[in-house]
Amino acid sequence: MSHQPYLTTSRAQCTRVNHKKYTTNSIQRWHNDNKENLSLNDFTLIDRQQYHLRIQNGLNNTLNTNINCYYDLKAAIPYEVIKELKNNDKPFDITHSSLPCQREKTLTQIIILTYLTSASISLPVDNTNNQHNIGTRMMSSIMILTIYYLHFLLEINHHYESQDTAFSNDISLHQIQEKINEADLLGPSDDQSAWTCTGNMNYESEWHRRTCTFKNICYNKTGKVFQFYRRPGSIKKPILFEPKLGHIYDFNINNHGFVNLVARGSMHQSWGPTIIEEWLPSANEAHYLEHVHVLFMHWHVSYNPGHIIWEDIASTYFAMVRLNEYDRNAVLLEYRNFPKIGDRFHQMYQNIVPAFAAKVDSLFHYTNSFSSPLVCFQTLVAGGAKSMFSIGNERYTHGKERLLYDYRTAILQYHGVNISDLPSRHRIVLVNKTEAKRRSLRAISNLVEVKNFIKLTYPQIQLDVIDWTKYTFTQQMHELYKTTILITPCGGISTIIPFLPKGTHTIVMDFYVNKEAYLKGERYQIGESGSMDGAFLNYFPHIRKLYYQVRSAKDYVFDFPGASNTRHDASIIINMTRLKELIDVALDESNISPIN
Repeated sequence: MSHQPYLTTSRAQCTRVNHKKYTTNSIQRWHNDNKENLSLNDFTLIDRQQYHLRIQNGLNNTLNTNINCYYDLKAAIPYEVIKELKNNDKPFDITHSSLPCQREKTLTQIIILTYLTSASISLPVDNTNNQHNIGTRMMSSIMILTIYYLHFLLEINHHYESQDTAFSNDISLHQIQEKINEADLLGPSDDQSAWTCTGNMNYESEWHRRTCTFKNICYNKTGKVFQFYRRPGSIKKPILFEPKLGHIYDFNINNHGFVNLVARGSMHQSWGPTIIEEWLPSANEAHYLEHVHVLFMHWHVSYNPGHIIWEDIASTYFAMVRLNEYDRNAVLLEYRNFPKIGDRFHQMYQNIVPAFAAKVDSLFHYTNSFSSPLVCFQTLVAGGAKSMFSIGNERYTHGKERLLYDYRTAILQYHGVNISDLPSRHRIVLVNKTEAKRRSLRAISNLVEVKNFIKLTYPQIQLDVIDWTKYTFTQQMHELYKTTILITPCGGISTIIPFLPKGTHTIVMDFYVNKEAYLKGERYQIGESGSMDGAFLNYFPHIRKLYYQVRSAKDYVFDFPGASNTRHDASIIINMTRLKELIDVALDESNISPIN
């Protein structure tokens, strides 16, 4: 009688005993029809650790096995898969062994292990047909080696595809699609908090240059304080190693916290948890949250899209990635100044945050949605916010090119832009700035003249004059991605330049540095042409930046009587000869023919 294929496996639910050892229990069986895929999911380890086993039976009775081993501080449960390949009319079994699981195993490793251990697998021996038995063994070995070889080719192909930055963004990508899980000897235990940081760990005054992850930390809603739990009676542990002050044992010192929550923060915008010598509260005392949460602070100033997109919100994404804590289901928690629902700040939050995280909320509103007095976070990320537009802070942007590009691409994709659909013909967009929060406009003064000049000089190229206030953010993303040459004023309106397609050009206005516009300590000197957003834009190498320089009083006009600051209160008068030089450079460097 012919047997239908079936799968026998152990499913172990591992329960913590005195925080030191585990026991296994519970065996289940799965059964499927002949020639149907078999799948097994969700091996669960209590306390938020998981074992996941997936097994599929193809039409040719080939098994593909993938195991992920996640670790606890104290112990790791051993799992290996040994597989048997038999004829289609025979059953096959999957069992667990007692071999130690030293590290997370890839599919390739498991296939190799299976091949090397196949000699020890008990296969039925047909004494009447020894040649047939040998053939069966050979076929099994060949099949396993074939699977390994195919997987090897896939890994090589994946390696070369990942080198293309434009290909990297099916959301971010790269190594951070999911957090990399590995054995962690410094992870949190079950009775106290833990932490780790990147940044300066010597000088207490360097709180604004630190980015940290806190594990098993709780927010006390009554005291309005984050509590870091240290085991009662445990040894005193230094946090910082100050060259002058020696060991520092607290997260808060000299009237400031441990990390910075806002890009241009003072001591009042710094933050650090409060250490308490208590056991970590039980699940009966507190509500525990598993996904990553990121603590940040909104910079409460006049509306400027650049500061919101690239400082307020981007810093949360950067912090997760830099600490290997990226979570697509992360929750961003604004600490103190959450924008009012419906205002422009809040609308921009809704345009950006869903591109890489689950939601954004105020700390107060979010924690009060839970009934318990304590809300505990398995992972809380904080810090790392830095100014992106100041020349003085440019060194902090250096090295973040890939982070910036992935963040930008995730936003484009969230708004439905196909990043593979690059423009096939030239399109020039001339930005008409009609609105500003300040009295001055800081626009292109002779916009109509510029428009007529481009139409006359480049009649074969499509020209569109765009007022971005007439477009939704989603529409702006799509219009930008159809543009090959963008001509724009500087300032907040230019901070959408990074959303241009790869290989395109932007001509962005400088400003003239007069005495009133000069800021002490800035690199730009009086009488020079200043690239207002150059410290930011220069870190998007997929776009060529052509700065229209402003050299004298003939190149600008003040926006209102009595104005004197050429940085804030002047609009630019474009010279057509100099503009043509830059447009010609863009056309010459482009892979698109100007006559298309």
